Amino acid sequence: MAVQELCRQGGYVIEHEYETAWLRWQGGKLLIGDHYGDPTCALIDPAGAWCLTAGEGVIVCRFSPKLSEQDRPKRCEEAELWRGNLPPPDGKKVWFVESVSHLSGNRVRLLVDGGRSYDVDVSTLEWGLA
Repeated sequence: MAVQELCRQGGYVIEHEYETAWLRWQGGKLLIGDHYGDPTCALIDPAGAWCLTAGEGVIVCRFSPKLSEQDRPKRCEEAELWRGNLPPPDGKKVWFVESVSHLSGNRVRLLVDGGRSYDVDVSTLEWGLA
């Protein structure tokens, strides 16, 4: 499988090859994480505070300082939702995310398997039905 682009914002691109996703920029890259069965979607915050990949659950990377053309990330604070230590409330081990869209600020909308939509605050990981 060739490297596939999931999203692009400014000089940053989220790509994946098989199950592994990373944030890439000219001259460097930063590992985001792995999704069983390949990531299906991704989003880079237009303000540069975070990025996420989704598929088998969600992986959020928060940046400090924010992404910019001058300050390239060296690491990120990583958090997971609907997998691992934060599984979904219905007793399943994981929810599979089909798509993501940016609402405003730190809020995103995720469409999960079964057609349900949830709004998530990326900074706190609080979420609820859309």
